[in-house]
Amino acid sequence: MGVTGAATSADELDRPQGWDIVVDATGNGAAIQDGLDRVAKAGTFLQFGVADYATATATATATATINPYRIYNQEITITGSMAVLHSYERAAELFAGGVLDPEVFISDRLPLSRYPEALDHFASGAGRKTVVVPD
Repeated sequence: MGVTGAATSADELDRPQGWDIVVDATGNGAAIQDGLDRVAKAGTFLQFGVADYATATATATATATINPYRIYNQEITITGSMAVLHSYERAAELFAGGVLDPEVFISDRLPLSRYPEALDHFASGAGRKTVVVPD
């Protein structure tokens, strides 16, 4: 898919001035905090991941600390995006128009009779996308 390198930690990357754009896609409080701390001057932090919350009470449990003076002085933008609000129609258009190839995204197809196996496969993190199809 065009990836030319990978790192298991942002600490492995030499970016002493920070990043122009930092996107949290995890929702994990520690990762959010780390990302906020890595935004460069005039950079943007995008909260995309669904942050931890207690489902029984709908109380937010993930937290991060910001330094208001740093936000002001470094002109940092913090924003959020709930992609599901506008993404399905656009994705359908891209697939229908041939811009996106579903075969690139779908790594496994399993019949409905093997549904428990499909769930286990998904839970293991294997593949990209597992699709369950009728028998």
